[in-house]
Amino acid sequence: ISDDGIIFTFDDWYHMGHDHALIKYDIDGRRIREWPLTEIFNTEQYEKLLQEHQTKSSIGWRIYIPYFIGTQFIIPHSLNDYVVVSGEKMDFY
Repeated sequence: ISDDGIIFTFDDWYHMGHDHALIKYDIDGRRIREWPLTEIFNTEQYEKLLQEHQTKSSIGWRIYIPYFIGTQFIIPHSLNDYVVVSGEKMDFY
C-alpha cells in the first residue's frame, strides 16, 4: 500500500505468474489496471521465465520484497532486474 492509498496485489493463489500477475487498485478498492506477465515482460524475457522458473502450476517471476520509493513501485523479478510502476507507466530494468 502506497502513502497515497494505492494498493498492488500479485498473482492468484496456486497460479502465480499467469493472468493476474499484477493488479493496481485505487484508495476505494476499485481496480485501476491489471497486467499479465505477457504485458510485464517482452517475449524473450517471458520465454526465459517459462524455461527457468515455471512449475506445474506457477511461474516464479518475483523475488525479494517489492517496495515503494516515493510514488514508484519497485518489483524485483527473477531475471535479476526489476520493474518500476509509476502512475500508469511501467519501466523495465
